[in-house]
Amino acid sequence: MEAEWMESIDIAVQCDACGEAYGVPTSSVEASQALLAEGCPMSSPERCPAEFFGHLVDAEVLEELRRAWADLEASAARHGALGPVVRAPALRRPPTRTERRAKREERAALARWHDDGGR
Repeated sequence: MEAEWMESIDIAVQCDACGEAYGVPTSSVEASQALLAEGCPMSSPERCPAEFFGHLVDAEVLEELRRAWADLEASAARHGALGPVVRAPALRRPPTRTERRAKREERAALARWHDDGGR
């Protein structure tokens, strides 16, 4: 159940290219933090998403969240419940390079159309 809830809770971020929000699963943030702790050799978010994702949330906060979730599961079990369920709406996945490029081209075409008086 643990991995399921870590996949279900996203950290919302805004795309620098298109301005739209997307979600990064807390499990990805945690995995990125582990990778960085092991010494990831990349130095920019464009080349290594782990560097970017790993800094979205403090590691201590994720550990507290894990402990709180475990306490919630234990308490629910003591009272005869099946356990907690995450029902948060999922955010979009990060846009791909192709999608970001298409969005830029779409905006550029719209700007040209607007500059031509809409003709």
